[in-house]
Amino acid sequence: MRRLILPFLLPCLLQAQSSQLDTEHWAVYLENISQPSAVQILLSGPQAAKGTISVPQKGYSQSFSFAANGSAVVNIPSVLVYPDAGNAIQDRAVRISSDKPVFAVALSAGPGSAGAAAITGLSKIPTAPEYLLNVPAGAVGRPSMAVIGVTEDNTRIEITPSVTLASGRPPGVPFAITMNRGGSYPLRARDSGSLGGTRVRVVESCRKIVIFQGSAGIRFANEASCASSDHIYEQAIPISHWQRDYYLLPAPEQSAPGSFRVAAHRDGTAIQAGALPAQNLNRGESWTPLPNAAGLCLNSSQAVHAVQLSRSGPCNGHTAGLGDPYMLNALGSAERVKTAWWHAPNIAGVYRHYVVLAVPNAARASCKIDGNAIPAASFVPSACGAWSEAVLAVAPGAHRLECDSPVYAAAYGLGQGEAFAFSLGAAGAVNRLYRMELAPNPICHPDSLLRFALRGDTVLRPAWSLGDGNTFSGAGGTHHYGRSGSFRIQAWIETGKAACPGDTLTGIVNVRRGPQAALGSDSALCRGSIFRIRRDTPGGGSLQWNRPAPGGWVSISRSDTLVLRLRDSAGCFDTDTLHLRFDSCENETLQVPNVFTPGGDGTNDVFQPIVKGWDGGSCEIFNRWGQLIYRFDLPGGTPWNGRFDNGFEACPAGAYYYIIRLSHSLSGRNAQVNGVVHLIEGK
Repeated sequence: MRRLILPFLLPCLLQAQSSQLDTEHWAVYLENISQPSAVQILLSGPQAAKGTISVPQKGYSQSFSFAANGSAVVNIPSVLVYPDAGNAIQDRAVRISSDKPVFAVALSAGPGSAGAAAITGLSKIPTAPEYLLNVPAGAVGRPSMAVIGVTEDNTRIEITPSVTLASGRPPGVPFAITMNRGGSYPLRARDSGSLGGTRVRVVESCRKIVIFQGSAGIRFANEASCASSDHIYEQAIPISHWQRDYYLLPAPEQSAPGSFRVAAHRDGTAIQAGALPAQNLNRGESWTPLPNAAGLCLNSSQAVHAVQLSRSGPCNGHTAGLGDPYMLNALGSAERVKTAWWHAPNIAGVYRHYVVLAVPNAARASCKIDGNAIPAASFVPSACGAWSEAVLAVAPGAHRLECDSPVYAAAYGLGQGEAFAFSLGAAGAVNRLYRMELAPNPICHPDSLLRFALRGDTVLRPAWSLGDGNTFSGAGGTHHYGRSGSFRIQAWIETGKAACPGDTLTGIVNVRRGPQAALGSDSALCRGSIFRIRRDTPGGGSLQWNRPAPGGWVSISRSDTLVLRLRDSAGCFDTDTLHLRFDSCENETLQVPNVFTPGGDGTNDVFQPIVKGWDGGSCEIFNRWGQLIYRFDLPGGTPWNGRFDNGFEACPAGAYYYIIRLSHSLSGRNAQVNGVVHLIEGK
């Protein structure tokens, strides 16, 4: 008897969309073109909130509060957070703590030079994160730069520069530093080199760090007529949060699109952005096409990180030359939001504010800004297929976005020689470098066999809980479930990060009870008898015999093998075989009537098979629904009188099925006879 299972592969690649709100944030500020005149934290959210902003190692703290759907602007003395010119460990990290989840933005604005960055909530930062910086080269005298901020004491960090640092440390040679909570560490490229490709990771602990990256000032080197430059500023994204698909939003009031910079962390990463020529990057490499790239979809074969870059004012197509370079973390497919809250800052030199959206065509009518529906005329078709884009002017102050479907969204500020942008997307969508595979799923009971495995390049010593009390150690294996039901599978893995608790993946396996073919035991019958059998087709499924079955009945009168295959509507199927042997019984005979009339007239009142030559046996009577009506021994047992269990309840007229089993103790022979007897009401 063999049962087969239809395979179905279900890879459990865990990736979840996260909220943009959190109750704790950490930020650090970068060097600007000049000492900034405004260093601010912009706070907003759906609930009334209060909290504190502090610079822990400076002993500085101030409180904030705002009403539901409101905002707050907290000014911080720039001397407390602006990085020193040296390359030593400093004390400039900023902590934002609140009683309710808030959205936080860090802003640095000097004369003619503003930069802003959305701050990822601390709960969205992975333990022991690893970063690969993705930042362009700065202008001469205004270096490519990053600052590391530390959230816990005794945090050891390994840094592998991609270029010679301003401190003189050479590229490709790792070095380590240890910092305490609230500490900061600036990294500057020598001259106008790029820190892109520099690796930073936490070692020997599970602590968290944040990194902000950018430049004191930048402009596109191949556009000599663009003399102006601007501060660019963004939070670096941990590699575990990189994605494969990004939407590059258009910049407001700019007819000449800027560019983007995409970085890879695995060899053989294929990248396609709109109609631009496809690229193939290896680990640590990046691609920055010439300006003229916005409103595009960017797709890659493996997880990458992308930032958008705008042009300087004289070259961005604005008739009055508004705007200047900014850097914006491109929005990945997992960073879309249905709701967002933000504050458009009222700072000197920035007098036009926008929110830019990319919305599914079917959801355009559902989006609102501050409770007001966005007019249909505000949307234009996107080059990214079934999407529409809208560039909407907003006033300084608190704003909220509401849509029925997830959208891409970012906020912008423009002025004369000024520009900044920050994402309104959800931060913290973890794209793990490993996945769980469970196949098939669902599977069919009985004889269900699950194949389970972990795939990826960071899987170390996995341990499994298979949901039914059984455990397993190893990358994968097979498991048989002895019953139907839903089973929760967990795989615990080490991540290769010292002192980290590892990670747990979870999946559900559904084991459904499939059809039961069950033809019974192989049998020997006497020549001259007929074996008859019938099975019903499963609802919505199929039934297949290996022999003709007129009217649904299979009749066998000579030695043969029967095969039955049942399949249900869910694709589960069961196959069983029955071997029948017909022998010469000689003195062994069985006579079975095919009709009887239990009317009490003394004629054919009982169903009485006549057995000769067999010394043991039984007869079972079933109704058409398979219910056992009566059983008696052969030979010599009390025959069936047409009543349920030979009692007082008369059975209705109709066809009844019998199974007669016979044995001969001396020869060891056994036989089984299946058939039908008709009960006719007596007169």
